[in-house]
Amino acid sequence: MEKTCVLVLGGKICDRQAFIKAVLSADFILAADSGAHHLADAGRFPDVIMGDLDSIDPDQMRRMEAAGCRIRRYPVEKDDTDSCLAVKEAAAMGFDAIEIWGALGSRIDHTFANLMLLLLPEVQQWQRITLRDGGLAVFLPQHGQILAGRPGDYVSLFALGNPVLGFRNRGLKYQPPGNRYDMNYPLGISNELIGTEAWLDWDEGVLLCMQLDRETYGGTENDGNNGCDCRATAT
Repeated sequence: MEKTCVLVLGGKICDRQAFIKAVLSADFILAADSGAHHLADAGRFPDVIMGDLDSIDPDQMRRMEAAGCRIRRYPVEKDDTDSCLAVKEAAAMGFDAIEIWGALGSRIDHTFANLMLLLLPEVQQWQRITLRDGGLAVFLPQHGQILAGRPGDYVSLFALGNPVLGFRNRGLKYQPPGNRYDMNYPLGISNELIGTEAWLDWDEGVLLCMQLDRETYGGTENDGNNGCDCRATAT
């Protein structure tokens, strides 16, 4: 049976109900520093909390220790962020999947740094790692990945680093021209599911996928270039 670790960071969490549901179904809960505040609000303690712990109230720390939470303290000045340390710890424990909550929003620099966690070699080869919030999943898809959702859900695809070549799909509304995505042009934003699932594959490159529930995000404003219809072809 698949084992899942929920990793909680200190960033904004929009959908508290979805977060609590994920926490309650997790096999293991790991918090990075102030991520423990989200868990306290949900009435749960982490199995492990780690980081420099400069954002945790001493009384809360004592309550977590009394509840059996293991404390992993690191110096403030270190080579890894608290988030990076926590992801490496979760990966080393051998979980099949890692869900990260509190990784998005608030500060753009923290959000970007958390996106880069997807590229850590410790997790890229062995575990599935997903940044989540209500109606949003950000991850590196596997070759032959099946995306499940509802018709009209957004699927934004981007190249990380070198171009993504030989891209092909079944079930998305648009196919990029030349079957490629390039990092210097955001053509892949706001593609859409035609039905309830889509299949993705490609030959070369690292592909970043952001899957958004249309019911949650369909009313948000965009830059007027919704979908890939400016240069892409419908599948």
